[in-house]
Amino acid sequence: MKTINEMFSLTADIEEMTATREQMILDIIRDEEVCAIKGIPEMLMSIKSKGMKMAVASSSSYELINMILAKLGIMDYFDSIVSGVDVKRGKPSPDVFLLAAERIGISPEKCVVVEDSENGIKAAISATMTAIGYINPTSGKQCLDGAKLVTDDFTKLDADMICML
Repeated sequence: MKTINEMFSLTADIEEMTATREQMILDIIRDEEVCAIKGIPEMLMSIKSKGMKMAVASSSSYELINMILAKLGIMDYFDSIVSGVDVKRGKPSPDVFLLAAERIGISPEKCVVVEDSENGIKAAISATMTAIGYINPTSGKQCLDGAKLVTDDFTKLDADMICML
């Protein structure tokens, strides 16, 4: 939101804009049908079946994260959830990823991050984690430079492939 203010020389309150944006997203998710990205439930099931730990590390609020995970029916796959409210610095700082790794007891070098943003990829790399870039058709122009693997199809990923990265 700060960038939007700067780009258009606006004087809007950033916290108010962020809260309004989040409420709009919550309303959409609550009221509309939301479907998981093709291949995600199967990939999560494959990872969990190998006994691997997983965490969500998002800049979003707990309310939004929990609503999305519950609506998609994938909440139980994750051992921990870390929100942007848990850290002082947002992405591209690695803080949210480092806290997620700490909470699940995995060293950062052994973690794999799936991200669809340039700042997310930078944060993962700064945390010494392996990054998978997701080409998200709803994210507009994306720079996923530095990702070890870039994909637009999660049906091709499973725990064994992720372990080989």
